[in-house]
Amino acid sequence: MSSLISRLRLGGLAAASVLLIAACGSSSSSTSSSASASSSGSSSAAAAATSSSSGASSGKTYVVATSADFPPFSSRSASNPNVIVGFEPDMIKAVMAHLGWKYKWITSDFNGLIPAVQSGRVDMVVSDVYDTPTREKVVDFVDYLKTGLSVMVKSSNASKVHSFMDICGKSMGILTGASSELTFAQQASSACTKAGKPAIDIHSFPAVAQEVPALENGNLYAMFEDTITEHLIAAKQNGAVKVVFSDPSATTLLGIVVKKGSAVESQLRAGVQWYLGTPQYKATAAKWGLPTSALIKKA
Repeated sequence: MSSLISRLRLGGLAAASVLLIAACGSSSSSTSSSASASSSGSSSAAAAATSSSSGASSGKTYVVATSADFPPFSSRSASNPNVIVGFEPDMIKAVMAHLGWKYKWITSDFNGLIPAVQSGRVDMVVSDVYDTPTREKVVDFVDYLKTGLSVMVKSSNASKVHSFMDICGKSMGILTGASSELTFAQQASSACTKAGKPAIDIHSFPAVAQEVPALENGNLYAMFEDTITEHLIAAKQNGAVKVVFSDPSATTLLGIVVKKGSAVESQLRAGVQWYLGTPQYKATAAKWGLPTSALIKKA
């Protein structure tokens, strides 16, 4: 896995990023429905024909939760905010059809996702969640990708930032509930003070969609988020922001989160393992701009 203690994680942007904001700009602190016919994975003759293990479903409609603000993993469609799009929805659609399971998506702020699966309000969480040793103590993971954490700043400041030491005394945003980001940010801040520099001013945001405008208007000097998501944001911003460095120690696996002891875990794991071995896995990653380095091998 990773030595991370715990885990991660676009509002008023420039015209170049309007579509991205429309896709991921809203989520509710209380879990709310966001499913649609095109993404709900309702069973069909084709799904039944490809099913390898439908017994566990027993006609049940599984509830899949996401914060829907981590493109290209999952975000709201620019044309229909009730539809969740990205690598994760495509993966879940394929896996659920393979298993012959019906499902629907709901959305919640990121920090409410794991409590929701722990309480049984949702059956699984698929939202760019880092699989870390601390989280493994309270939930189970079915891994499907790997990624890391990076720092992004306005392009006008990019030449000045090469490490966390260049952010000492400045503001840096992280995602609320993303304790690995907080851990690494606090460590970096401690390194600043030990070097006789001011601490990093760490700000917590409930959604990535709120961090980017703050970065763009100068209220935030840097943001510390998922590497793949930051590169996508930078591309959408047409050079307004830039990813300046990555934390090599922050590489970790991403996994579907299920409750400890969940009856669906073994069949879900088998379904994901099937998907990792298909050409569709690599093709879907390429479709959403994920680097081949993000792919993991079938166990």
